[in-house]
Amino acid sequence: MPDSVAPRIVLCRIRVVYDGLVLQFRSTLEQAANFAEAMSRHPAHLVVLVDDRVHPDLPWLPCRRLWD
Repeated sequence: MPDSVAPRIVLCRIRVVYDGLVLQFRSTLEQAANFAEAMSRHPAHLVVLVDDRVHPDLPWLPCRRLWD
């Protein structure tokens, strides 16, 4: 019987930039992609940036399970 391997969860940093305000969160890469895609439907002056500069002190993306 093959060993089961748990999927690797990749964490990332999300930065939400709106009218000079910058909010930073951490989440899984999948959640970040889903969040960024949904936010792209909002006005152009709302920018979502995703990168690998995640830090354990960053708060989790609020309601992050909604973006699974």
